[in-house]
Amino acid sequence: MGANTFRDTTRTTKYAKLRDLISDQIATGTLSKGDFLPSEPVLAKRFEISRSTVRQAIAELETDGLVERIPGKGTLVLQSSALAPPRPMPSAASRPTVPPTVSATPQALSVFTVVLPELKTGHYPALVQHFEQAASDLMRQTIFCTTGNDVRRQGDIILQLIDKRVAGVALSPPTVGAVPTHQIRQLQLNGIPVVLLHRGVTGITAPIIEIPYETVAERAAEVLLEQGHRRIAFIGSHASASTERYRHSFAKTLEAHGASLPEELVWIGNQSIAEAGTPNSQRLNEVEVAFDKMMALPGDRRPTAAFDPWDADAEAIYLTLLQRGMSIPKDFSIISFGGASGTGTLSSRISSITLDEHHFALKAVELLENMVKGDLRLNDDSRFLADLGFRKGETLKSVN
Repeated sequence: MGANTFRDTTRTTKYAKLRDLISDQIATGTLSKGDFLPSEPVLAKRFEISRSTVRQAIAELETDGLVERIPGKGTLVLQSSALAPPRPMPSAASRPTVPPTVSATPQALSVFTVVLPELKTGHYPALVQHFEQAASDLMRQTIFCTTGNDVRRQGDIILQLIDKRVAGVALSPPTVGAVPTHQIRQLQLNGIPVVLLHRGVTGITAPIIEIPYETVAERAAEVLLEQGHRRIAFIGSHASASTERYRHSFAKTLEAHGASLPEELVWIGNQSIAEAGTPNSQRLNEVEVAFDKMMALPGDRRPTAAFDPWDADAEAIYLTLLQRGMSIPKDFSIISFGGASGTGTLSSRISSITLDEHHFALKAVELLENMVKGDLRLNDDSRFLADLGFRKGETLKSVN
């Protein structure tokens, strides 16, 4: 699940101690399959070791098949606790010590938790990194959990967080399916502050930091229209309330400028709950089929650009068109929505409306801390809109 704030207090075999600690956390379930390890700089600072020592520890874990380095994203845990082979526990003398920020009594842990649909793509990796740093500045640990975009898994995670008595939870609800009100309410009834990320939950009153979906789509449409595009495709990986909000606003903006969004230029994928928004072979195949159909349309109906509000999916579009022998942006323009950090070589090339993950994370931590201190009610109804920007990238071309 998340980052730990143990510190290595010895000077011998430092990489082995870090390796063993991470391995043990995977074996005990503290770190779960799909979680990301803290970044190398964070681990180096926390354990007071060099980054090369951190890399040595992670290299051995990768050799053991426990983790995988993903360029531009971080280090991903590959195995669940049921599969991870535990290493011998270090002796009491060499075991990392618990810092004073964690209480040894049944009192609430000094831990802030982030619950997200996934951690691999889009603005999530940078959001996690900035949240961890902001919480660390307040001397708080962090735990990161993934729901796989499944409301049932989210319910299980919430029960575990209540049992652990975490100090606060920042939660992004799944995009597929209605979120049961009682899941979130159980956190509040147990005195655990909740900040909702990206979207609200019907029946729940709590601070919300929202993505302005309509504004994102409106700006994307305006950028393409300014470049002279009039036949623009809308692509979505899966059907959801968020997808519909993007689509409706995108079509409305096009119509306001004398263009339109015909059904033949709209494609919504059939991703499963766990795969929604995450690139995979099914997703790539669906994108290929969709674009083959669109590009086979007569010239006056064929799209010259596309908007896909998930930047990981926009990468799939980019690769698909390259495989079809098209030049981007000479033959086709792409715009998406993603993080301002633009982690990854390909994602930084995609022209995007961007979300400021740094300020987003800072606001979430600030709200949680204010509720913990009693300066803000658990049922506060404040709503904040995420700051948006624009990354020009390399996938836009004027057709004027």
